[in-house]
Amino acid sequence: MPKDGAQYRGTRIMDRFALAVKECAYQGSPRKYAVLVELGESKPVPEDVVDRREALKEFINGFVPSALKAQGCS
Repeated sequence: MPKDGAQYRGTRIMDRFALAVKECAYQGSPRKYAVLVELGESKPVPEDVVDRREALKEFINGFVPSALKAQGCS
């Protein structure tokens, strides 16, 4: 069952991926900004599902605000 991320509404954390969809006012127009993170096999990931979800949540909570700012979202 999907769980909301700790910090942001519109964030879903699953066993191997996270999806965040945020409202974004870009150049005066309402938009949505989406970030999808999927864990692949090329890098080591936590084996425990709880640890893996926590790592995804921490990444999303750290990445999304800076990505929105870099895209000029207000």
